[in-house]
Amino acid sequence: MTTTASARARAECLRVPPSPDTTRARLRTAAGAGQLGYGVLRLRRGSTGSGWYHVVLGARQVVQGRLDAAGAFSAGADAAVDGIHVATMLGAALVWRSRRREALLGAAYALAWALVDRALTRYGTPDGPDGAAGGHPARG
Repeated sequence: MTTTASARARAECLRVPPSPDTTRARLRTAAGAGQLGYGVLRLRRGSTGSGWYHVVLGARQVVQGRLDAAGAFSAGADAAVDGIHVATMLGAALVWRSRRREALLGAAYALAWALVDRALTRYGTPDGPDGAAGGHPARG
């Protein structure tokens, strides 16, 4: 009897989706690690300018993901960091015409992350952002 009950409990535990904060942290950490690895490969091939950009951006994503996982960073803080990134990349696109394409791609990348954060915060749980199944039950 206990084997069936424990198997049933494990199956139920596996059906529960992770909280939006956990999902956001995992996505951000995985994307950051991928971008960090891509930047290192670019640096090894001799593309120093673009390589360093990817290394720094990937490291930022990993740090943000770890802070999200620890509960030290909120979705609002993530959106603020991404908003600053969008603003600086749009400014860079205006100032450096030779780097306009890269700057606009960087701005689009940051805007996409801000939208993902917003979507996961707003639609991540069946009860909505203020429901009992929200991302941080201890915070409310």
